[in-house]
Amino acid sequence: KKIMNTSFSNFPSCSFILAEEYADYITISGQTSGTEKGTYTVTVSLADKENMTWADDTTEDKTVQWIIAD
Repeated sequence: KKIMNTSFSNFPSCSFILAEEYADYITISGQTSGTEKGTYTVTVSLADKENMTWADDTTEDKTVQWIIAD
């Protein structure tokens, strides 16, 4: 079952929050919030790697960077 597209863009923000509708399907760990300008990294993981895949048909964890810009 494909649950989401993993194409993320960098955006100015102070937190990386999992949308409630995905809470049963994925987890996000790592630097999910920040207060200083810079690049932060989170890992997005499937909750059930035996029955779900990403849009690219893989099950490996995805590393996503997000930025707090000027």
